[in-house]
Amino acid sequence: MATQLSLKRKIIALLSLFYCVFSAAQGTEGFESLANTAGTSYTTLSFTGADNTNWELTTARIVNTADAFNINGTSALLNDKGTVGITFPSGVGNLKFSYRKAFKGKNARRIEVSVNGTVVDTTDPFGGTSGAQETVYTYSRAINAIGATTITIKSLGAQVTVDDFLWTALTATTTYNGTSWDGGIPDATKDAIIDADMTLTGVLSAKSLTVNAGKTLTLAGGSTLNVIGKITNDGSFIAEDGATVLQTENISNTGQFAVHKTSAPLYRNDFVLWSAPTTGMTLKEYSPNTLDNRFYTFDEPTNAWTAIAASTQFVPGRAYQFRAPNNFSDTAAQAHTGLYTGTLNNGSYTAAVTRGNQGYNLLGNPYPSTLDAETFLQSNPLLEGTLYFYMHSNKLVNGAYAGNNWAVYNASGAVPADNSSVLPTKDIAPGQGFMVVATASGSVTFDNGMRTADTAVPYRNSTAKDRLWLKLTDNSDRFSTMLLAFMEDATDGWDQAFDAEALSTDGHAVFTRIDGRRLKIDGRGAFSPSKKILLGLDAREAGTYRLSIADKDGRFENAEQPIYILDKKTGQTADLTKGFSFSAEAGLTPERFELSFEKSVLATGEKEREGSFVVVPSRGRLHIRAAGKITALSLIDMGGRPVSAMTEAGRQVEIDTSAFAKGVYLIRATVDGKELTRKTIIK
Repeated sequence: MATQLSLKRKIIALLSLFYCVFSAAQGTEGFESLANTAGTSYTTLSFTGADNTNWELTTARIVNTADAFNINGTSALLNDKGTVGITFPSGVGNLKFSYRKAFKGKNARRIEVSVNGTVVDTTDPFGGTSGAQETVYTYSRAINAIGATTITIKSLGAQVTVDDFLWTALTATTTYNGTSWDGGIPDATKDAIIDADMTLTGVLSAKSLTVNAGKTLTLAGGSTLNVIGKITNDGSFIAEDGATVLQTENISNTGQFAVHKTSAPLYRNDFVLWSAPTTGMTLKEYSPNTLDNRFYTFDEPTNAWTAIAASTQFVPGRAYQFRAPNNFSDTAAQAHTGLYTGTLNNGSYTAAVTRGNQGYNLLGNPYPSTLDAETFLQSNPLLEGTLYFYMHSNKLVNGAYAGNNWAVYNASGAVPADNSSVLPTKDIAPGQGFMVVATASGSVTFDNGMRTADTAVPYRNSTAKDRLWLKLTDNSDRFSTMLLAFMEDATDGWDQAFDAEALSTDGHAVFTRIDGRRLKIDGRGAFSPSKKILLGLDAREAGTYRLSIADKDGRFENAEQPIYILDKKTGQTADLTKGFSFSAEAGLTPERFELSFEKSVLATGEKEREGSFVVVPSRGRLHIRAAGKITALSLIDMGGRPVSAMTEAGRQVEIDTSAFAKGVYLIRATVDGKELTRKTIIK
């Protein structure tokens, strides 16, 4: 028996070599591992074979001797209508096997072949005369099926024996020679070989990719390379800024790769968060003109930035804070053109996070492709559902920033950094660092399923919500934004997926509060017109401010949906869709305003203000706004002397009071023919 099986292995090996000259991989099955069941009842057998194939034999026996009608050592004997079912989990190219007549009956036999339940072939009849017949036939067919595929071999007419199964993987090779692909355009079933310099400007897919020695593959900005398996670079592989590399299998690439990245414009004292799509280079190598003492990591236990060595190597999934190159200007911003080198990152990575303090941990996109924020957050429930992106939109002046530099993103939507209109999206660019909040110490995972070819797809394309972006602007046109979102999945309490605290309190701000948290994004339960929302105010200096709607969607895009603001300090109610100006002293007022959404609020307010005017004092000025037309107006001191007068002033008036003495004054105005008087104080 041992000699017979040894011979069988050699025969199958020789057949495999001959049969697979043009194929990258093949598998064989000769039933050698199964026990002989000759002389017993027909039965059902199942086992796992080469290439992780699944085999199921019905109405079958395992035989291994000539008098039991074997073919080559151990074989499978099928009764009439017996089957051999083979499932190939990743598809199959060609299939080949041997078959012969079993027993001595005169019924003609045939073999039926089905692919995924559909009959594709039936052999010619054989064995149709009485007596034993030792003729062995060979069946061969190109199946060429992609994905999980089941092939069924069925005996028809009487008993047959089958053996020596041989198959090839569905893989072909195609080579780029400088003008064309010799095996056709690559796709997910073909190994692609670059044997001439090539610049990719569109989309290229392949099962695997090899760049031959002495050859260069350049991925132009906007192009996408999508490879199922491994990328082998024996030549030069260059990905320009904006190019995308996607891979499916969790496999290591080989060779040295170059990935270019151009930043947004930076001033010398700006900071930026960078991660790397390659492994094997240091922070200093990526930004050689950054001073050695201006590289940082964020230390969660101390909740502070900590300087690290310039020789620190990038770690996949980690980001680092860089100050801009020291040869950059303080007055004219310029882009940093960086070059990542090393092994191209691919597959799964983990990064440890801690919750020893407030839970802030600095992470980064580890891939040469966009990272989908939604998928990343859904796959890592250890994190609160918010990402923070540092936008350096506010310069450092005298050791302080004029506003909050962190843009915020979560399932409710996104808000920009202060004094910026750039909204983060669900698409995290290659090399982009970001801050997360861990709910406990543990680890987060990055994998290929989070990678995408999308770039900057707006969040508002996602599930419909009713949202208001509220904008607070000061006299110097500095502004900040917060988001109020209503949706079915959220509650009016704290929701870690829908609510986001402000990461910084630099600059003016309007905000809501839940459980003592100061929110930059407030995701509420489903909208109801009866809801009232309290807004806090953080005014960094005394003056006049304006609250307005920067953007809106859902029901708020309907002009019939009212949005009102009540200034709880002055008692004034206004239509926020038209903007609202007010004065404020420097400081924090946790419940300065109240938002409401019912029409009755505006109707009452309008009746109260018919024929009236409002006075808002600020430094050196009085701002006067009337419900109707002002045809005459005078400012009178307490001695009864007019110190300022005007006619035909319209609906709004501004009076310069910088030269007037401090004290109490009267404002007498004629509004829509009605004479009215208000008292004010000039400080």
